Amino acid sequence: MDRSGFWAKPGPGYLPKYRSTVWSIILLAQLGASIEEDKRIGQACAYVLDQALTEGGQFTASGAPSGTADCLQGNLCRALAALGYSADPRLKNALALIRGKQDAQGRWPLEYDYTGKTWINFGPKGQPNKWVTLRALRVLKAVSK
Repeated sequence: MDRSGFWAKPGPGYLPKYRSTVWSIILLAQLGASIEEDKRIGQACAYVLDQALTEGGQFTASGAPSGTADCLQGNLCRALAALGYSADPRLKNALALIRGKQDAQGRWPLEYDYTGKTWINFGPKGQPNKWVTLRALRVLKAVSK
């Protein structure tokens, strides 16, 4: 990790895939790390919120709103909450975006980028996307701890 809080290269931290900041944050959360164990983890969490979050509260792979997707939103919200960084108001806004896409039956039917374009639908047309629902539920579970 660079002293500034990123891995691989500065910026939103999505690329290079699996070696950059986003992926390091996700891996640290999966390994059970926390900001209380090492101050550098908190620094990395702050960095990803500073660099990969759009003004609207969406996480972006590219730095632009067009680089957003529900899977990235869910993965980073879950990781940051699991690392103990859930008190940051920017994360609360990002979580509100996930909650806001839930339908009346408690599902997340399709995956959208945050420009409103549907880009993933694993089920038959009009059926809920089980993968998106699973991601969203994992996020909300991590935050409720």
